[in-house]
Amino acid sequence: MARSKVERLPEPVRAQLEEWLREAIAGRLSLDDVMVRFDAQFADQLGEDAPSRSSVHRHAQKFAAISERMRRSKDIADALIAEAGPSLADGKGFQVLVQGFQSLAFDMLANVEEGKSLDPENLMFFARAIQSVASAQKSDADRALKLKAEAAKEAAAAVDRVAARTGAGLTAETRDAIKREILGISD
Repeated sequence: MARSKVERLPEPVRAQLEEWLREAIAGRLSLDDVMVRFDAQFADQLGEDAPSRSSVHRHAQKFAAISERMRRSKDIADALIAEAGPSLADGKGFQVLVQGFQSLAFDMLANVEEGKSLDPENLMFFARAIQSVASAQKSDADRALKLKAEAAKEAAAAVDRVAARTGAGLTAETRDAIKREILGISD
């Protein structure tokens, strides 16, 4: 499918237009206000490549729909975070968020009409989202390993403190064996 004139705009121009469209979606500007600003700033620069009012309106509708989907996704994520609460600290809440994203991703793929494919831009966003989730899962796993290692070190220090304080006859070799065999720490 051919890209619209708005989609073919240079990135800084399109970014400015979309900023004004966000204001229009929020009710602070009308489409006519957006077009007046756009024409004043970019008409000379773009010439015949400037998009028409109807093209900007179509883009605004798509932009509003995407913004609404993103707002709903954020609301869902906020609700999941509120529900998970303190369990986010232990990684369980994070897993709930990952599973929620995976479910949304599968739903999105299931809703693609047969014989059609996702447009390249959506595929790119989807790939980035998958990459972000994979990265987040790795970070979470790394965090869990780090916490486990820190807990083992604290336990090893406790073994040394108890042995020194009680004089319970633990030799250095016995303390080292406890650290190595039970706590998985070698000096």
